[in-house]
Amino acid sequence: MKTSASRQVLALFLIAMTMMLPINVAFALDTGNNKTNDTAPQGPDITAPQINASISRFVNSNTIAISGSTEKFSSLRLYVNDMNAPARILDSNEVSSGSFQFLNVRLQKENVIKLHATDLAGNSNETTFRVSVDTEKPEIIFDSIPSTTTRKNLTIVGTVDEPVTLRFFLAEGSQSRPAKVPGLKQMPAAIQLSWNGTRAKIRISAII
Repeated sequence: MKTSASRQVLALFLIAMTMMLPINVAFALDTGNNKTNDTAPQGPDITAPQINASISRFVNSNTIAISGSTEKFSSLRLYVNDMNAPARILDSNEVSSGSFQFLNVRLQKENVIKLHATDLAGNSNETTFRVSVDTEKPEIIFDSIPSTTTRKNLTIVGTVDEPVTLRFFLAEGSQSRPAKVPGLKQMPAAIQLSWNGTRAKIRISAII
């Protein structure tokens, strides 16, 4: 009796375990429409959720929005500078479509931002970004520029206090000063910039 009862308990346990496992069912038909079934339990999910997001390395605002996508129904944690305490948390219901968004994320001057995702199977993944905030305009100082010149080539020299992207335009029009300047033509000029770590030397050459 004890052996029979043990077998029944074992059989019930195996049935219960089988019902908990996801099952793949495949079948094949021959020319006589005879069907053969083939069932196999699917293994556990061990794939970490991907995190698709991008954050600019340099921003000019103290608050930013972070958006992206990950595996559906994953929970997501956002860390800003403090890696021990998340600044924001999204549970799995808030990421049911796989898309996520964090609005009005406050930043310091230098920041380390981490996104940590965990799927329903417990697999996790994370990605880290470094973000610098610069809200000050660059300081540009030009050497003396003549108001008139008889030379066809004009060189303008100056300095800037940080690495920048420079755009220079030359307005070409009448030699006399009109009340209005309709249809001004803008032409880009050659720009050379060298950086020494503290200030940059700017050389802007324009052909008049």
